[in-house]
Amino acid sequence: MTTDFNQIPVIDFGPFLNGTLEEKTQVAEEIGDACRHVGFFYLKNYGIAPEVTQDALNQVRQFFSLPLEKKKETLVGSPETEARGYTPMFEQKLDENTPDIKESFHIGLDLPLDKLNETEKTLKCYGPNLWIKDMPEFRKALYDGYFLAVLQLCERLLQAFALALHLPEHYFAPLTEKPMVEFSVYRYPPQPRDNNSNMIGCGEHTDYGCFSLLSQSDVTALQVKNKKGEWIDARPIENTIVINIADTMQRWTNDVFVSTIHRVINRNNVDRYSMAFFFGPNPFASVECLSTCCNSTNPAKYEPVLAGEYIMGKIEKIIKK
Repeated sequence: MTTDFNQIPVIDFGPFLNGTLEEKTQVAEEIGDACRHVGFFYLKNYGIAPEVTQDALNQVRQFFSLPLEKKKETLVGSPETEARGYTPMFEQKLDENTPDIKESFHIGLDLPLDKLNETEKTLKCYGPNLWIKDMPEFRKALYDGYFLAVLQLCERLLQAFALALHLPEHYFAPLTEKPMVEFSVYRYPPQPRDNNSNMIGCGEHTDYGCFSLLSQSDVTALQVKNKKGEWIDARPIENTIVINIADTMQRWTNDVFVSTIHRVINRNNVDRYSMAFFFGPNPFASVECLSTCCNSTNPAKYEPVLAGEYIMGKIEKIIKK
């Protein structure tokens, strides 16, 4: 699926945001090439002010510095906000054999329950977020600042993906009007160098939605696996955001775009912080092979499936590990 890449491409998104149709098409082709052969790429000039990202990362550091009991005021698992809130160290397990060395905090689209219909209330992707009551700046920086800015970036990325797949620019818009979004922030403490166990910051995995966006502190820990089985560092690059294709988009494109295995190992002497934005389509969108990704000699490999059933099915498997 992936090629023997040894680095992750950096793509200038500025011409797509502000350029001519010809410039937008050129950027889309660069993105399409990265999606076909690597599954990961960096974006620079992506339309979010650096201070928006830095303010959010500063608040993430402050949140994780709180006493454990304070963080547990937003503990994941309450009936109304089942998948939102704080997850303590070692509670997540992306590798089925060992828990991850990380703690995290999760939010999504902040929708009051009285704004949801009965079907939407049953979905874990919608509902209100949980917040520390006496940390208004945490919510302001994470949701009002960074979250909403990245959500707008997702709309433009979908346009680029559509052009890269030789579809109309706004093809994905009606399929992502009320997207499945999870925004998770993480603290990865240093991993002991003499640790002989299999425990690492985040076990090797692929993501489940359409694509993911990542902002990270200045600590190298994210690694991406190429076809040879080599782990390539996704080093932090100032004023960039990391994008990776996820399983739903790979399925949608009939394996034209690749969802690449990755992991996190923090072998540094300081904590690593990151902010991951997982974007998926409407839960009732049909994920069916795109017309430009199959033909008589390359038929569709997968049956159509509802996005929500597909993504939640994968999440349920993780929860049961």
